[in-house]
Amino acid sequence: MRYMTEHCLNKERACAREIPYDYTAPEADALVSGGDDVNTTFGRDVKLATEAAQGATPPLRFYMKFQIPEGAQALAARFRPEYKIMLHGGNVTGTAADMLQVFVTDTAWHEDTLTMANAPACGGRFVGRLHLNHVAQYRNIDVSAAVANALAAGQKTISFCVKAVRPGHAFAFSSKEGPHSPLLILRAIQPLPF
Repeated sequence: MRYMTEHCLNKERACAREIPYDYTAPEADALVSGGDDVNTTFGRDVKLATEAAQGATPPLRFYMKFQIPEGAQALAARFRPEYKIMLHGGNVTGTAADMLQVFVTDTAWHEDTLTMANAPACGGRFVGRLHLNHVAQYRNIDVSAAVANALAAGQKTISFCVKAVRPGHAFAFSSKEGPHSPLLILRAIQPLPF
């Protein structure tokens, strides 16, 4: 009911069958920048952004840290847990569609002190890709395998980094301080019986 009120009705959004079994907003999120802002913190900014470095344009990427929704422990055995990150945003430099990459990162960071200079490595533990255009809307990234691995390791928190692949395209999303917070949602999937 809380999800339907806050993220559907209050935002005048038709959620249809997208109601999660459980969800969490980030406990921390922040963008980091290279160039002159390599030591600058943006942890309270209303947006998250990513852009690949090109010429004088410094790289931008962003981090999100979530408590893992615990509702999966209550699922009946016939259901399979599916975890997705929901982000609201799109390409802000043109109408073309392009690709972003998502990685699992170390969780030892705080949004009030995170900078490009001290940020966890953004690469290595690849999660998936997000293909998106300029339309500002909710986007979903399946992170089920990454969350399952974290739970198997006894972790209660998981962190992700998102970065652009191709120079010349910048992407912006709402942060938890913005109007459309990122969410880590848990869906209960009942496999077909055949």
